[in-house]
Amino acid sequence: MVIQAAALSSSVKTVVTLAAQSHGSDSASSFPQGTSLLLIHGSDDHVLPSSCSKQVYNKAHDPKEIVILTGNGHCLDESSEKVHQIVYDWIVSELTS
Repeated sequence: MVIQAAALSSSVKTVVTLAAQSHGSDSASSFPQGTSLLLIHGSDDHVLPSSCSKQVYNKAHDPKEIVILTGNGHCLDESSEKVHQIVYDWIVSELTS
């Protein structure tokens, strides 16, 4: 899981997850200081409910952001262009700050 891997590396600056699972996410609270987290989840995800990403968000320290896309399922197909833009903007912002 990307969250667990990020917690073990001091070289990770930011983590982006799409439809995160809460299992194994306790390590989000162990990110090195300054490691940011972006969670994107669909409100209508029937594979992993958006509460999974909310649990991860609550465990993580700042900087962090959660985006729940209304009407989107697990694959976020309904908003693929929006997801791309959100992720792009986040990465540019986090890696240039």
